Amino acid sequence: MVVIGVAGGIGTGKSEVSRILGELGAAVLEADKIGHEVYLPHTEGWREVVATFGEEVLLPTGEVDRRKLGGKVFGNPQAMEKLNAITRPRIRIPGGGDRCGHPHRGGVG
Repeated sequence: MVVIGVAGGIGTGKSEVSRILGELGAAVLEADKIGHEVYLPHTEGWREVVATFGEEVLLPTGEVDRRKLGGKVFGNPQAMEKLNAITRPRIRIPGGGDRCGHPHRGGVG
């Protein structure tokens, strides 16, 4: 199996490339969406995000407002490190990847 990673900044065409690959028959996993599942309301990750960044990052529905959270972490390396420490251990990529999506190479992921 060939694995292709599509990376780039905002507005660089990642979604378009992913759409085209999907049309060509590739299985497409959107890591951002998988990552956002980590802090769905009332999950352990959500509780840690709220405890770390405050209730002001929540929408009235109780969901994390990613725009407000982003305002706290982008440009603040210490805050980004805290968010990564919350999310990365909880991210599981379907198909055998470890926490950060790397294929298992023996040992525990």
